[in-house]
Amino acid sequence: MKNNINSKDYWETRFLENWDENSGPEQSRFFARTALTNLPSWFVKAVNAEGLSIADWGCAQGDGTNVLVDYFPPSNLSGIDFSEESIRVANERYPAISFLAQDWLQDDVDENKYDFVFSSNTLEHFHDPFSVVRKISLKAKLGLIFALPYR
Repeated sequence: MKNNINSKDYWETRFLENWDENSGPEQSRFFARTALTNLPSWFVKAVNAEGLSIADWGCAQGDGTNVLVDYFPPSNLSGIDFSEESIRVANERYPAISFLAQDWLQDDVDENKYDFVFSSNTLEHFHDPFSVVRKISLKAKLGLIFALPYR
C-alpha cells in the first residue's frame, strides 16, 4: 500500500484490502451520526421542508451517507468519492442513494452543485485543508457542514 494517504491509489487499495477489517464502515457511521446529532433541529427541519440537496463528499463506501437517511430523504442525498471501488460498493449496499465517483479537487469536475456539502473526517488528511475547503465550497450553493476530529 502506498504511504501517501491523500492519493487515489492509497484509498483504492485500502477499500479493496482492509477497509472492513479495520472497522471503516463502523467508523463512518459513528462519525456521521455524531455530526448529525449535533445539527440544530431547525436546520434539519428547514432542509427537509425546502427539499434541499446534500452531497456527502468523501463518502467512502456510503455507510455514513446511509446514516443521513435517518434525517433526510435518500432522494435528496448524493455520496461523492474519488475512489471508484468505494462507489461501486456504496451503490451495491445502498441503492436508494445516488453515489458518484468524482474527484472534486480536480479542475474538470462537472458543474452539478448541491445546496449543502457535508463531509465527515476528511479535511485532516490534507496538508492544506483551507485550499480544499475553497475548492469544495464551489460545489455548495448554500453552505458546508464539516465534522472534524478535535484532537
